[in-house]
Amino acid sequence: MGYSTETSCRTKKCMTCQYWQGRRKIRFCTSSDVRVQYNNDSSNCSAWNQSRNGGSVCNRYKRWVELP
Repeated sequence: MGYSTETSCRTKKCMTCQYWQGRRKIRFCTSSDVRVQYNNDSSNCSAWNQSRNGGSVCNRYKRWVELP
């Protein structure tokens, strides 16, 4: 199954956060354009211990370690 949404890896939203446990993958368009593909479904966030949407923003953001 494909991913429904894609965004820049520079955004500070759940889909680029270490704590978000949703389904996602990195896509390298060019060396300066790296994107994260994800499903915009709710998934568990270990920082809040509750479900969060991939597009959510919070003050506990920590950059996902797999991002370049």
